[in-house]
Amino acid sequence: MFNNRIKILSMVAFLLIIAGGLFAQTDHWTVLWNKNPESDMWRYNVYRDTHSQPVQNIGFVSHPDTEFVDTQIEKGVLYYYRVTALDSAGNESDYSDEVSVSMPKISGLPASLTLPPDTTYTIQLNNFVIDPDQNTSQLHWTSGTNTLLSVNINATTNVLSIATPPGWNSQENVDLTVTDSLGLFDKATITIKSQNSVNFAPVVSGIPNQTIQEGATFDSIYLDDYVADPNNSDDEIQWSVSGANQLVIVIDSNRVAQVSTPDSNWFGSETVEFKATDPTNLFDVASVTFTVTNVNDAPQFSAVDDQVFAAGVEEIQLNLANYVTDIDNQLSELSWGVSGEQNLQVTISPEGVATVTILVTGWSGSEQLTFRVTDPGGLFAETTVLFYTEGAVVASGVTALNLSYYGSGVNVRLQWQTENPTRDFIEYGLTTNYIDSTAIDNDFQTVHERILENLEPNQTYHYRIVSLDTAGLLAY
Repeated sequence: MFNNRIKILSMVAFLLIIAGGLFAQTDHWTVLWNKNPESDMWRYNVYRDTHSQPVQNIGFVSHPDTEFVDTQIEKGVLYYYRVTALDSAGNESDYSDEVSVSMPKISGLPASLTLPPDTTYTIQLNNFVIDPDQNTSQLHWTSGTNTLLSVNINATTNVLSIATPPGWNSQENVDLTVTDSLGLFDKATITIKSQNSVNFAPVVSGIPNQTIQEGATFDSIYLDDYVADPNNSDDEIQWSVSGANQLVIVIDSNRVAQVSTPDSNWFGSETVEFKATDPTNLFDVASVTFTVTNVNDAPQFSAVDDQVFAAGVEEIQLNLANYVTDIDNQLSELSWGVSGEQNLQVTISPEGVATVTILVTGWSGSEQLTFRVTDPGGLFAETTVLFYTEGAVVASGVTALNLSYYGSGVNVRLQWQTENPTRDFIEYGLTTNYIDSTAIDNDFQTVHERILENLEPNQTYHYRIVSLDTAGLLAY
């Protein structure tokens, strides 16, 4: 049983620090504590604030995990943490022992200094760091490697000495790092210039060409990785791009370039120029080629309206090319085919014009034909088209059909009979798309009637009878 106010075992009095931010500074750390031994443990609540005895809940972890990663931290701020335990009934323990931590913050250091030749310049680094939980004697300062300047930090006094050589006429960066006893750190850079230092243009190199397949995505380009400038930092370099006539290239505020195609079916190649410019307008450019290789796409065949043989007409020409698109091939490169002919004969020209002919004069009925279009790569698309003679309903065996006006002139009554019992309905419309339809018969029967109401005056309507026989087959 978990007592309502059992105290959690004390939190471990140290922090495991995981440095992030590409070594620029610590950007998160992990709080660890001992596991509560109770059998019905549920989770641990984590409390944090910038003053002692924090009560602000910033998250929780489920038992048996006993670590919490905090990414919402700032340099030079002292944070206090406590943890409580909750059982499966929601009972919460007392607070754990408190632990506090902060990371050092470098503040106020000059970004650049102009020094004459053969001069030693000193800076008391203790005056330029903030660390609320450690004194300056606990902080350790280091500097990077310098080839032109002589740089030294006194480990006891934390005094930085920068010595310029005789004839000093250049500039060099001095990179500084301050680390506390927990391994938390911050970094800063001072640019040391001569009174007559030369500003060098940035150098852009190594941006790789990229090749992808159609529909794929180009890799992001982190431009900071491809520029060198002895005078300026990466964030002082302005980037631009030219030559993108088809491709879309966006460079964000972090100097990351995203390259995209105008659409998913685009393929081809473009060479563009990336330009890096420093604050004094010195620049360098690099050409990069982006290539998208073609992936064959199947042709597309849109739906074709039903085709009606008018009375006395035994041939229909249908231009299939009007219903086909292919983003990879010209229509002249496509081949055509058809299946399903029984009472109809079909020939298709190389241009995609289908000539559909009734084989036996006087034939009345309906037939579905499936047309296929195939590209040179063997990919194809199909569509099925219904051909029928005007007024014909073959399977249902319509033996009589009567049409008359009903009521006003915008209502029409249709009456018909079928040789065998069927359930019928009528499809109708101003075109052979037949966008409207009546209800279907409730029962199988041989006598049928429908009234088409509220038709538009002075318009020609197309209609067809649709019959469902007892075998479940549809006929038109």
